[in-house]
Amino acid sequence: DHLCCILESVQEQTEKNLSSEELSQLEELLCNGYWAFECLTVRDYNDMICGICGIAPKVEIAQRNVENVLSLKNIEFTWPEFLASSEVNVEDFWSTMETEVIEQVAFPSSIPITKFDASIIAPFFPPLMRGSVVVNTEREKNFEAHMMPGNASVLVRLIQDEACKMEQIGSYSKEELQNFLTQCSIPWDAGDSKEQLCLSLLALYDFVQNGTQIKQPSAHLTGGKIYKVCPHQVVCGSKYIVRGESPRDHVDLLASSRHWPPVYVVDLATSVALCADICYPDLTTQMWGKNQGCFSDPMEPLRYVSCPELLDRHYNVDMTSAEHSIQHPVTKSTSRRVLYTGTEQSTQNDPTARHHSLSLCRELEPYSAIIAAINDSKTSNVRQRPITFDNATHYYLYNRLMDFLSSREIVNRQIHEIVQSCQPGEVVIRDTLYRLGVAQIKTEMEEDEEIHGEDGVA
Repeated sequence: DHLCCILESVQEQTEKNLSSEELSQLEELLCNGYWAFECLTVRDYNDMICGICGIAPKVEIAQRNVENVLSLKNIEFTWPEFLASSEVNVEDFWSTMETEVIEQVAFPSSIPITKFDASIIAPFFPPLMRGSVVVNTEREKNFEAHMMPGNASVLVRLIQDEACKMEQIGSYSKEELQNFLTQCSIPWDAGDSKEQLCLSLLALYDFVQNGTQIKQPSAHLTGGKIYKVCPHQVVCGSKYIVRGESPRDHVDLLASSRHWPPVYVVDLATSVALCADICYPDLTTQMWGKNQGCFSDPMEPLRYVSCPELLDRHYNVDMTSAEHSIQHPVTKSTSRRVLYTGTEQSTQNDPTARHHSLSLCRELEPYSAIIAAINDSKTSNVRQRPITFDNATHYYLYNRLMDFLSSREIVNRQIHEIVQSCQPGEVVIRDTLYRLGVAQIKTEMEEDEEIHGEDGVA
């Protein structure tokens, strides 16, 4: 809107009417100028961390915007044939975006990016919420891995129990393969060859690891954006998707976080948990054993549970250093769950889906209403606006800025509320988990008294 006003003002002040091409060039110049100025603006992205949850929220909620996209009209994404690692360098990626924008302003005649290495695209996290290793495994997605008949949870359990080793699938007899397929409810015929039986099992495995049930975007647009928020609607991390969303994207975002949340709420709960089990078996063994992201064994009857560590409690300001370990710094537990609320997840083709329901845990009951309120909120409406960019650098920088500004607005309100309740001699601080708290300022006289008191005791 501001851009339109500027262009109208320029049009009014010029002696001749500008052609649509000239207006387009002027608009591009103004856009580049704006984003160059934004890149030169020094920001501390840790300022957007929620003052109540800090760097380790107990509950994070997945959100998506499939209409926040980059047009592929002028851009071609390339994927390296061989890539040793899925790790991405976050600092390098954002620095490249900023440098590109500044160069466009300094040298307006230079050609914007037309080829883009998709494997370098990094998610956005506030630095203190980012893990030591950040990954993007989009190149592994396989959209030819169609939805397969069969029970993926049983297949993952067979792998967990080491009853079925996928890397040794060729060494199993026809009878063993038929037994696996029967257990996984995968149809087979008596006349099927050993190779056909192997392919049926591999197809379900590939779908769990690399496939998706989500409708894919147009060939001319990217797949939008997924992001996770804490219950106060502050963004904890975002991922910009090229090929269309799949459970892998959520696993990437969680694995790249400094602290995997004790509860991750997503409408693809079963698929995300099973994908994590296959991609990070050592990690998930520590987080949920063989429960596949559920509260209890999904192969057993449904049961209600109590998790006192998930209660929403007032916290004490913690100034001890948080060790980097699988144990969550707030719950002091290694347990994690991947859940959904209400009717978010279709249970029709998924016999274990109900085990992922948020309503199975008494302490999480209030979150159903909180999550429903988030989806209807003004902040969510702003983040869900449809927008299409033609310029890759502007697209990524816009999304980073929107995440920052919309989150910092919430944090500023949190700070304001605490400041209002501060007594004389008190200041607002952040503890080691970056949660807001109040500290007493010591006067020079009090410090002297303390020193003298210590001397007296000695």
